[in-house]
Amino acid sequence: MRTFIQLKDGIAFAFVNTDGEIQGGIEIENGTGEFYINKSYSNGSWSDSVAPLICYAEVLENGTIVEIKRTRFASAVDGPVMNSDTGPNHKWINNAWVAPPIEVVPVEEA
Repeated sequence: MRTFIQLKDGIAFAFVNTDGEIQGGIEIENGTGEFYINKSYSNGSWSDSVAPLICYAEVLENGTIVEIKRTRFASAVDGPVMNSDTGPNHKWINNAWVAPPIEVVPVEEA
């Protein structure tokens, strides 16, 4: 039995245990496929850590976020990439994230 890893964007997304060959797969030690899932492969070596998640948004024409999505594969991103400062109330305007206005609520004295 042999184990092969399949890559997408240089990141392991699947493994196959087989008696045969897998076209385009990277052979690893038999039975260790699960260990490599979501790890990067570059220049013949594996990363010790999991590939980072990329957060991106599906937005309406007015820039309002409809859905926040996550992936490890850059080729799957089909909207503006979000960073740690981008929240669900931000808008995508002129190719940049714009923070929502800060609302000031007056405090009534008792």
